[in-house]
Formats: sequence, C-alpha cells, structure tokens
Amino acid sequence: MLLLALIIIVWLVLAFRMTHHFLQFFQIEEYDNQRFQAWAGRNFWFFNQAIIWLYLVLASLNVLAVILVLFLPALSPVFVSIFLILLWGAAGIYLIVTHWKTRTQVKKALVYTQRARRLLVVAWVVQALLPIAFVGLIWGVQVASYVPTTEWLPDAFAIFSAAASVALSTVLAPYWLIVANICWP
Repeated sequence: MLLLALIIIVWLVLAFRMTHHFLQFFQIEEYDNQRFQAWAGRNFWFFNQAIIWLYLVLASLNVLAVILVLFLPALSPVFVSIFLILLWGAAGIYLIVTHWKTRTQVKKALVYTQRARRLLVVAWVVQALLPIAFVGLIWGVQVASYVPTTEWLPDAFAIFSAAASVALSTVLAPYWLIVANICWP
C-alpha cells in the first residue's frame, strides 16, 4: 500500500503543477468562469494529449495484466501488482519531467494575489480529495467483498482505480480552478 500511496503522490505533484500553470490563464481571463471554461475546452487536447495517450496505454496494460493472471496461473499476482505500480509511477514521473520542461508562453506573468493563492489552495484540496475518496471507496469494497481465490484482483483494481483517479484529476486541472472559484470566490 505504500507503493500505491507513492503513485498517488507522484501523480498529484503533476496535477498540482498543471493547476498552478492553469491559474495563470485563469488570471488572464480575469477569473471569469465561462471565458476560462471556453478557453480550456478549446485547448483541452493541446495540454492533455500526452496524459490521455499514456493513460490509454496504461489502462490497456492494466486490463492485459488482469487477463494474463487469470489465464496463466504460473504468473505471480504480486509480481503483476508491483509491475503495474512501477509502470504507473514511471509514467507519472515521465510526465512531471516533460511538463516541467515545456511551458506555454503567456502574455502576462502570474501575480500571486490573495485571490490567486486562495483559488490555488482550494483547487489543490479539491483535487487531492478525488483520489483519496476513490482509494477509500476501493478499500471499503475490498474489505466488504474479500474473495480468497481472487485475492490479487482487488489489489490490481485498487492500483488501477487510484492511478486512474489521479490521472483524471490531472486532466481536469483547469476545471478544479473553476470549482474553487465557485466554492470560494
């Protein structure tokens, strides 16, 4: 479970970084939710292309791993779980490194006003709650429906759910700022 927490932390660093980056665009749009949402919708693919493609590849590998373990009894479920954790972690680190290097040129620099700081903190809190809620839900389901013959399945499912929820939280980074602006303008 420690490795699973590390996946969440790695992907949250990326999510927080992207939210910080989008705050600059939100400030340029004068904190107008509708204008920023229109801008984010137009530029969605540009900012999230690498994350979406990587997510699709990782989700496919996750499904393939579940199928392989089901049909190849010699394959260790523990090995598969560790492999998936390392794969999701490596993907998160790769995206952090590439996103840190590439920055979109913006016409105005980010000014850390009280409102900007408040929106950033609220967006980060809301953003972090999504994977925590997913993992809590998955662990609750694991405890309630423990099946000894497929003991590894909840682990693989928990890995996928945790990583997928943080990846989703990352992709939705600009919209967390809108949520923060609605919650605490």
